[in-house]
Amino acid sequence: MKHWKKLFSLSLACLLAVSATACAQQDQTPTESSLSGDVSQTVPEDNTAKELQKVLEDSEFKGIVYITKNGKVLLSKSTGTSDKTGKNAVNENTLFRIASNSKQFTAAAIMLLVQEGKLSVSKKISTYFPSCSYGSKVTIHQLLCMRSGIPDYITLKDGKLPFAATQNASAAENKKAIEEYILSRELSFKPGVEMEYSNSNYFLLARIVEIVSGMSYEDYLTEKFFKPLQMTQTGFADTFSGELAEEMAVNRQQAYLLYPGMSFGAGSIISNVHDLNLWLNSLTDYPILSKEVVTDMAYSNSNPGDALQYGYGLMIDASGNAFFHTGTLSAYSSMLYVNQVTNTKMILLSNYPGKEIEAVGTGLINYLPLDFEASE
Repeated sequence: MKHWKKLFSLSLACLLAVSATACAQQDQTPTESSLSGDVSQTVPEDNTAKELQKVLEDSEFKGIVYITKNGKVLLSKSTGTSDKTGKNAVNENTLFRIASNSKQFTAAAIMLLVQEGKLSVSKKISTYFPSCSYGSKVTIHQLLCMRSGIPDYITLKDGKLPFAATQNASAAENKKAIEEYILSRELSFKPGVEMEYSNSNYFLLARIVEIVSGMSYEDYLTEKFFKPLQMTQTGFADTFSGELAEEMAVNRQQAYLLYPGMSFGAGSIISNVHDLNLWLNSLTDYPILSKEVVTDMAYSNSNPGDALQYGYGLMIDASGNAFFHTGTLSAYSSMLYVNQVTNTKMILLSNYPGKEIEAVGTGLINYLPLDFEASE
């Protein structure tokens, strides 16, 4: 059977550097069979698994990598430790901050409301934020695909946050200050004419989820996605009570990113490879979101002139056959990748500083077997 390989070109991602301090989780250990598997039993004839492991070793990546094709394991590999003692090895149950990979969950929440007929992506955001001066100019679609022109709130002015958020304030107090600040800004450009990665878009989208659903953002995702998909070890920064993998290095200059509420909607989710595998499967099996809706999420914003091809919480690869996202937070980094044509999926999670996650991911993708017959 003939195999062919295609070099994968990742767009440079503007990544959210956020932190998460706490989130409620249900104490249920994933079944071992859900991710276990002897890689040697799933090695294709072209020794793909060996090639992938070699790429991983050369990159000096530390963390966990999980790659499947048609549900069969191509590579399941973890290296490094989950704490600074060096005694606890990273494994499939180790929890990580996934940073900007949270955005696809926020987009999914919006699109579920669309699927249920409760809102439209063409609706102006003045419906939800009537006091906003630019609300009648910006649509939900433009928030989703980073074309609103709303500046990023995660910026410092003279070394300080330009809004009244503090470490000692509650998440609700800080979110109120952030929302007021975002809605008071002047637009960087006319909505729709340019693309600029801004976390402000996803903060507002999370608020829209709350306004339309009548539930908190966290409760909505938990009830509509995490529970149905049995993602029992996934939660949120501001209420987390589990045991995260420790960061192997901390950027002390970004301590403000640890403030309660700072990552709301744009980077607040905590998860592990087991649960994220369930999530990626839902984007190809469609138990909650329809195939049409997932397609809209991935490919609804095709603008060849943009340096970054950004759909709804998902980036589009150069071939147009796959979508992905990356995230970084101090030493934490993550990458989720789905090729819908070949049904290949990849999860990378790390709590170590080092090589850029997209560089590691690109190296691995270049060695994935892209056999179209096998994906049928």
